[in-house]
Amino acid sequence: MAAAAPSLAQDLRQVIESLLPEIVLAVHASFRQCHHRSTNDEADDICQQVIVLLMEDDFRRLRSFDHISSRRTWLCAVVKNHVINYLRRQRATISLSDLTACAIRCAAMEEERLIAREQRERLRAVLTRLTKRELELFELCFVAESSTAEIAEEMDIKLTSVRRRKHALVKKLQGFLDLPAH
Repeated sequence: MAAAAPSLAQDLRQVIESLLPEIVLAVHASFRQCHHRSTNDEADDICQQVIVLLMEDDFRRLRSFDHISSRRTWLCAVVKNHVINYLRRQRATISLSDLTACAIRCAAMEEERLIAREQRERLRAVLTRLTKRELELFELCFVAESSTAEIAEEMDIKLTSVRRRKHALVKKLQGFLDLPAH
């Protein structure tokens, strides 16, 4: 009986050696499926990790192959799961020096959104201080983006009056917005 155990282990080692080309192909395919561009060193490391994985616990995973699927399908599933776990671990340990300029700007974008929201709230408060005609002019100019001629027709005033009122409205809004926020 004692002689049979080393023979089984030797047979399983030979099976792993015969799987090497398939392991390499499965690793590269798994990286492609996960949209990850791997280096040769990284792929070699994963191949070695898969071999160790298959040999762990007295070849437990290799012995768990139940022949329901093809050997290649089973191996691809084992490798893909290992690659996915590997990539998840990699994402969790991103170095700050590896961050792109876009990723660094994300905090600034959030700050810009907060500033824009604050400005919108101040503008809403300022709009409540306008007269009905000024509010109508504001909506036509800045919300509907109507032309000067369209505004003149809508408000039943002259073109020169539209320009003058628009200029006065902008000055009034600037005066309100330049005040410190309460």
